[in-house]
Amino acid sequence: MLCSQTIKSPYSDTLKTNIVNIFFADSLFVFTSSNFTFLDYNDCNNCPLRAHIMTFVFSKCFPDIKTGKVWLFADSKLSSRRDYYKTHRKEFLKGINSCPQWGFHVAPVLIFDNDTIVIDPSTQNNPVPLQKWINDISLNTLSYIILKDPKFYSYPEDEFDLYEDQLNKWKNKHEFSSLEGEINFMAQKLTHAYHNIFDPVRFYYYKKVISKLISMK
Repeated sequence: MLCSQTIKSPYSDTLKTNIVNIFFADSLFVFTSSNFTFLDYNDCNNCPLRAHIMTFVFSKCFPDIKTGKVWLFADSKLSSRRDYYKTHRKEFLKGINSCPQWGFHVAPVLIFDNDTIVIDPSTQNNPVPLQKWINDISLNTLSYIILKDPKFYSYPEDEFDLYEDQLNKWKNKHEFSSLEGEINFMAQKLTHAYHNIFDPVRFYYYKKVISKLISMK
């Protein structure tokens, strides 16, 4: 059950339930900590990229595991609340380190029979139930949560860079015709995120490390 200050979107995707033991989430977190060392979990601006790479690798290395993404938005990030925040102080999610405030955050999620577990090394030291993840980030801030298919790299925004929370469907802006195309996309995003410019050496490094990871299955 979600806390009273968190609104659950009626437009969440229906994610498949995992039939493996819920403790598999612990093994998945260890796998993440050991193999995603090229990701900067202290970087407060690239959570969509981290979540996308993680769910992509999970799907290739553990094809029987069903993952999704959980998106949490601060109330002030919602398009439907724009008029309200013209006259009220904006509130944000609790960020990390040098970035204490977030408009939104996203992480991989797994559905089990008895609980929903979030894998988020940027805010947690182990896999945690969805409720704890929300509470740790939201604190006393009104927030909005939606569960989506992992194929969505980004969320729909209006002309004010606010999340269009009243859309019942998201359009996938990033579709790939090949596995290599998707790996190239992630490698390019990593290069720009961590090095500000396109560095061919770093691009091929990220491409190599992601390709090596998915070959571990």
